[in-house]
Amino acid sequence: MIADSAEVYIAQGSPRDLAAQIAGLDAMFSGYDIVRIAGGGGPRVADVARVYFTIGERFGLDWLRDSAESLNTETEWQVMAVLAIIDDLYAQQMALSTKVVHEAGSAAAADAVIDAWAAANDHRVTRAENIVEELKSSAAVDLAMLAVANREIRSLLAR
Repeated sequence: MIADSAEVYIAQGSPRDLAAQIAGLDAMFSGYDIVRIAGGGGPRVADVARVYFTIGERFGLDWLRDSAESLNTETEWQVMAVLAIIDDLYAQQMALSTKVVHEAGSAAAADAVIDAWAAANDHRVTRAENIVEELKSSAAVDLAMLAVANREIRSLLAR
């Protein structure tokens, strides 16, 4: 993902090293959440990061945020709605990651715990995954579609 983003900057004329640094900034944005989850002598930061980014990829959270950022907003209210959705998606990624890390008990079990958690919440997980896939195949994503996807991702935290 970082390499793909860097290639976009390179194609626009940026030097390769600068493009790689700029492309890595999005991943660094999540660093605070990752360190916070791992804090207090918990699991290693690298293990939490793996869980965090696996969850993000599985549920298309980066794609949803990118789609929100690329929306053509015409009013201040639309801008605020887009920013709220982006913030929600980051918060939900952190909350889902925290849940999985604490349920895993160890980093070695994280992938198995993600799969077990997904199986135990099959209906909600499948519904969220289907909505994201539908949006990905859509010709154009709008604010209403992102709001619904955001709600479905949030439903994954319900117990």
